[in-house]
Amino acid sequence: MDVKPTGTCFEDVTLFFVQMVRDNRKLRDDPTFAMVHGICHHEDRKPYSHAWIEHGDKVWFSGMLGNTLAFLKTDRTEFYQEFDVTDCTRYTFWQAMRAGAASGDQPPPWELKYRRLCNDYKEE
Repeated sequence: MDVKPTGTCFEDVTLFFVQMVRDNRKLRDDPTFAMVHGICHHEDRKPYSHAWIEHGDKVWFSGMLGNTLAFLKTDRTEFYQEFDVTDCTRYTFWQAMRAGAASGDQPPPWELKYRRLCNDYKEE
């Protein structure tokens, strides 16, 4: 399976995170359910920012399968190894809602260390 990046993982994951809560309201208060912003590394060790969802020992992340946006589910340990995750911030549902509200018009990622590694980042 050849999965390509979407280039819009923060937006993809934010919408999917809200959709998951809409479909299962109990997730709002589940401390093992989180939207995660992190720093991963390419094979050449170059860092990039990425977003995904965690629930217990599972991870969902967005990708392109052909011309279709998909959310893939995998084991958390495997994901961290495969994507070479070195830093991340987890947001429970309520933390994500507060961070989004506090950011004003700034879409995720909300922390500068992640925004700086986005392809479309421009110095403020």
